[in-house]
Amino acid sequence: IALISFTSATDVPEEEGVLVLSEANFDSVIKSHEYVLVEFYAPWCGHCKKFFLYIQKKLFFIIENLIKTKKQKSV
Repeated sequence: IALISFTSATDVPEEEGVLVLSEANFDSVIKSHEYVLVEFYAPWCGHCKKFFLYIQKKLFFIIENLIKTKKQKSV
C-alpha cells in the first residue's frame, strides 16, 4: 500500500516521498490527513511498479497545483 500525501507522518516509513502504509498504520494515517490518495499494488508485479513510478511523477505536479489552488481560495 502506498500513500501520497500533502504532509508526512513521523511514525510511518517513507520511500521517495511516499508514505508506506501497512495494516497497522493505515487507519491512523487516513484519519490524520485531510487529503489522501492511496494506491494498492503488488510490489512483485512489474506492471504495478511501472504504473507506480508513472503515477508518482504525475501526482507531485497535481499536488503542487492543488496546494496553490487551496491557498488562493483561502486568501
